[in-house]
Amino acid sequence: MNSKHPLYGSILIFCAVICSIICYLSVDKAFMIDRTLNPLNAMFWGFFSTSIIVGGNLCINKKSRSLAHKELKSQGKLLIIISLLTSLGAVMWAWSLQESSSGTVGLLGKSDTILTLIIGATLLNEKFSKTSLIGSAIIIAGVILISSLPNEMSWLIASVVFIMRSLYVIQSYLVKKSGKKLKGIPFTFWRLLFMTGFIFIASLATNSLALPSPVILGLLAIAQLFGAFVGRACYFEAHKSLGIGKINILYLSQPVLLLFSSWLLLGETMPTQKLIGAGIIMCGLTVIVLEKTQLKKKLSISKIFAKLRLKKDDIEDSTNFS
Repeated sequence: MNSKHPLYGSILIFCAVICSIICYLSVDKAFMIDRTLNPLNAMFWGFFSTSIIVGGNLCINKKSRSLAHKELKSQGKLLIIISLLTSLGAVMWAWSLQESSSGTVGLLGKSDTILTLIIGATLLNEKFSKTSLIGSAIIIAGVILISSLPNEMSWLIASVVFIMRSLYVIQSYLVKKSGKKLKGIPFTFWRLLFMTGFIFIASLATNSLALPSPVILGLLAIAQLFGAFVGRACYFEAHKSLGIGKINILYLSQPVLLLFSSWLLLGETMPTQKLIGAGIIMCGLTVIVLEKTQLKKKLSISKIFAKLRLKKDDIEDSTNFS
């Protein structure tokens, strides 16, 4: 299948969603088994083990080594910036999972749609529409409802989740703006390796580095192999064949699937307040994403008519002998 075909991009995003769910559930399970597990330590061993697995496979093939070297040379600055941002985001994500649950954190994380609108307004000169404001207000209402859940969520955790997701939104913006020619697998490998290095330095500085048990190490390795490598590689590659709007639409399935997966597999509580809050957030997301999609369709149709008018003017000009 053509790598620029929309269906190819849709399949990649679906794979990214599944990998994200595996990552969430694995790390959440690790924190359930070991309540003393440090978030920095959890992220380091997950990234480190995945770097070894992926790096070993890339080194075997001469062509893969060459592609990795070229990717580092061409995308070095971008890699350093986004790796630093997402290293901080990864630790905040791990801490929020330790303090709350995977389904709730994944659901609140979708409030990053509001930040996407803010970035569009400040950096891309996009205007806030009434529909976007209504959708944002609906999302905030759902976040407030979930944030007031007793013994599961607090405003501190909700704030950390929002800041964490903000860092990943900025990453996505930088990749879309500066990484049009990036190669998904080698780019994701270098990002992973840089993140391992940044978190290793932070672990040493805070004296939090310790070898976990084999079971915990296995869960952390599985989590980041799917979440930080396979899922991210699919996500970055999908940008080549899908716009941000379509990616956001397809990603709407992630919080819902994660919420019910954590309920079925990890026994996460599902009180009525959480379900109502989840429904409210999903309604707000749907309003914003559909509004963005309709706007894009209108713009595309306008461009088509503009081209037709331009061609018509050219014909009229070419037949004017006066």
